[in-house]
Amino acid sequence: MRTALRFFGLGLLSLLGLVVLVYVFKGVVGTVAVASAEHQARVDIEEALPVSQGTAERDRDAVRAALAQGDPELAAPTYSFTELTCRLASHDSGWIAQDYYQDCEVRTVDLYAVADGPEECDYDAELTGSQEVAVGSVTVHRAAADALDRAEPWERMCPDGVVAPSRFGAGKVLDGARPADLGASPGWVLVETATPVSETTLGCNPWGIVFCGEPVSEPTLPD
Repeated sequence: MRTALRFFGLGLLSLLGLVVLVYVFKGVVGTVAVASAEHQARVDIEEALPVSQGTAERDRDAVRAALAQGDPELAAPTYSFTELTCRLASHDSGWIAQDYYQDCEVRTVDLYAVADGPEECDYDAELTGSQEVAVGSVTVHRAAADALDRAEPWERMCPDGVVAPSRFGAGKVLDGARPADLGASPGWVLVETATPVSETTLGCNPWGIVFCGEPVSEPTLPD
């Protein structure tokens, strides 16, 4: 009986050891794969960014010209900047993530000082719809200064990343500079364009056991 129990215990320990070895091997191989995917994400951005930034800036200029022609109050932006923004997202099956990817775009932001604005950001569908861009999208919001110039602007239905870097994803200013605050005017019109740059599959957390988790804690940007 003791011999049988000893063999059973040794077999169980061997099985557990094999499971641990397989888990560690899978984790190490997966870690290398994720590192390779992060490198590819940088390469994808670097290769696509010059064209995407050029397109974004041409679209911004076209939107500026159309706005100035339609409304003298929007003749020239008070603040303007162009930013590379990246976020992590997942391809899902139902509510279960199948894998994660990094999605990047060039975002241009123009801020026009105006006489007033609502306490919650007002999405100007009519003005947005009258503008056309080559690739991507354009949105126009009107709001009071304190609606945009706050720690959590989305609480008032406002875009994030206006006076401070967004808390979601990662960003890098490419041209111009975001304002430190918006106290220079009681109201603002905010015009954004978004131009796709790259989308790179990163996979899953290599050390996850059951479900697919985020393989990295934040997006990867080029230096």
